[in-house]
Amino acid sequence: MNAQPRVYNGALQVRTDRTMGPPVSDVLAVAKGVGLDFIVLADVTDATEARALRGWHDGVLVLIAEEIRCDDGAFLACDTRKFIGGIPLIEAAVARTREEEGAALGLHYEYRNGHERQSLPAPLPLDRTDFFALWSFFDDYLAHADGRVALQYLNRPDKMLEGPARHLVREWDRVLETRPLPAVGIVNARLRKDPLLDWKEVFPYNVAFKTVRTAVLCEELPADARVASGMIWRALRQGSSWLYNYTVGDASGVVFSHLAEDGTVTHVGGNAPGGKGRTGWIDVLMPTEAELILRRNGQPLFWGVAGKLNFPAPGDGVYRLEARVDGRPWLFTNPIRVGASADTGDAVVGEFT
Repeated sequence: MNAQPRVYNGALQVRTDRTMGPPVSDVLAVAKGVGLDFIVLADVTDATEARALRGWHDGVLVLIAEEIRCDDGAFLACDTRKFIGGIPLIEAAVARTREEEGAALGLHYEYRNGHERQSLPAPLPLDRTDFFALWSFFDDYLAHADGRVALQYLNRPDKMLEGPARHLVREWDRVLETRPLPAVGIVNARLRKDPLLDWKEVFPYNVAFKTVRTAVLCEELPADARVASGMIWRALRQGSSWLYNYTVGDASGVVFSHLAEDGTVTHVGGNAPGGKGRTGWIDVLMPTEAELILRRNGQPLFWGVAGKLNFPAPGDGVYRLEARVDGRPWLFTNPIRVGASADTGDAVVGEFT
């Protein structure tokens, strides 16, 4: 990776007029207007249409993922060579996804109670996912909104978004101690008009696209859409990214890296050299002061308000960063693994046939 990689902001699991959303042209116009660099459409199932949509559209890169709904669960099949199609059992669908050199993105983990749980497919166990949605805008709403807060949630998502479920974050830390498991933020965006609200648009995209974003760190994307798509998928699959709540603040300028004793710099999602005793420093640079929590193997090393941090790494482990502003959840990075290595594989950009 270059010494000065670029940050690209994206919205994942975006829906169009095929499933409770607006036309693709409207989606792209809003995405460009709110400053997104890429979107991942999740409801395109026609190979010819996928080939036409995938690529650059007036500065916005479109990627395609396939929503897989099985009898016993659901996930997104990402970066596959071909569409997977209907497969009854989720284990077989995941195996088919990997046969097509793709990755399984786990969904619907956020629910703290039974609200809407019965109507949703079961999530793929974290131990079986390649990467997963740690925070979803729409799922956050479903997990918490009731008749008392629904309208506030719709009108002020900046004040209402609760953040990832604590039990899910703890489970993520548990898995991270044994293997890499990148996390992303998704919108699961869907726009509809509600007759009970005088046909007001519920979750319009100019709102949804300003909530949970995924920031990807990679080299500058080229004009070649095939290469650019591969770079985004590779970064997502390797965890070279962080997810954040844009309504709290723009986190595009965040720096989270490890500086080794020999001067080697490892960015988020990477594997840093380790050893006995102190193993370098964790460097953090924020665009604004925030309540920072630096964790190692799930346990807090530093907890305080700061805009910049140079913290000695006390040893090998899995280091990641969380941030809050005025008590609101803002940022969750993927980890840097110090003294640990893992093969996350290379992204393969497939042809839909």
